[in-house]
Amino acid sequence: MSATGPTTTAVLAADWNELTPELWLSFQQTVYMVVWTMLIAGLLGLVLGVALYTRVMGDLRKAAKQLAEGDLPSASAGMSFGEIKKLISAAG
Repeated sequence: MSATGPTTTAVLAADWNELTPELWLSFQQTVYMVVWTMLIAGLLGLVLGVALYTRVMGDLRKAAKQLAEGDLPSASAGMSFGEIKKLISAAG
């Protein structure tokens, strides 16, 4: 369609006939990339979720064992704010 020519229905139809295959191709490529991205993100999320769950359950089992043995201080021990602040300042 030219800027100086008439804009008739035939000219517009001819433009759509030329553009339709490219539009479908771009739509298919977009869907293809979205599907692959969702699959990869889902797989990585699943692996990370299992790894984190396994780690937390191991720590929980360790704390339960310490509690069963009567060792309350080590079962409930964590890092103090001072220790966290020292680690952050040492890393920076």
